[in-house]
Formats: sequence, structure tokens, C-alpha cells
Amino acid sequence: MRELEERYEGYEVYDDAGEKIGKVDDLFIDEADREEYIGVKMGLFGLSGKTLIPMEIAHVEEQQRRIEVDASKDQVKNAPRYHDEDDIDHAFEARIRKHFGLESQEPSPERGTYGHYVGTKVGEGATRRDVDEPLEPREETRDVPLEQPVVLIRVRRVRTMV
Repeated sequence: MRELEERYEGYEVYDDAGEKIGKVDDLFIDEADREEYIGVKMGLFGLSGKTLIPMEIAHVEEQQRRIEVDASKDQVKNAPRYHDEDDIDHAFEARIRKHFGLESQEPSPERGTYGHYVGTKVGEGATRRDVDEPLEPREETRDVPLEQPVVLIRVRRVRTMV
């Protein structure tokens, strides 16, 4: 999971004309760790909110630490928004996919949803200090500053009725 947390740390997102849209704040992965969406914090200090961008329209440029999307800045800014405390359900995903001109994915009991993120203070940029620490410190995390920004990970979960 640590590798995923660092995957897009510090990456900026640009539209199809090369205009900066915002920064990657969340990464949404399915049960098999396949990247499905990036959450992009927009505007000055992220005050304009966050939106999901499907990975089907995202092109990662690792050398420049940037992601270019096949959409205009206005199209991204007009997309449905979410907050850290929101559940990302099938209906929200369908609205996002429709907004970006992609086919909707059929909801099914086997395909879960993304619950809200509970590991950070809502409304603030997350840092290593905010993320729940593992029970035993791992070698690769020992020297990481606690104030270093992180990309939050949400995993699609199938909810079972008890």
C-alpha cells in the first residue's frame, strides 16, 4: 500500500491544452489494486473542491510528475464534486463517467463502492502525521517526515449485509 500512497505524490494535473487544473489528492483503486480514478484538488489551496477523473482519460508523465487529461479545464471544473467524508457510490461514478463522455459501468453486488476516507482531518491537506500508522514501524517509513504530503488511497469495497 505504501507504494500506492507515493504513486502520485506531488503530481499536478493538466488539461488537454496544457493548463494546470490542480493536484492529485486521492487515488481510487479497485480490489485488485488497479487504478480507477484520481481525485483532483482544484483551485487555490484546493478551495474549489475535488473531483474524480477516470484513469481512462488520464495520461501519466512520470518524468515531469504530471498527469494530462483528455478534457478541458472547464469540463473538469464543472464535473460533480466530492468531499473526503462522502461515499463514492455507483450513482456518483455514473455521473462522473457520463460527464466525461465514458460508458457507464454496470453496478453489481460483486462491484463494491468507495466509502469515505476516515484517516485524515476533513478539509485539510493530509500529511504522514494524519495517516494511521501500522502497528509495527516499517523500515521504509521510519525516515519519512511527518509533515510530508500524501496521496490518500480509497479501495473499492463490497459491502455485505449482516
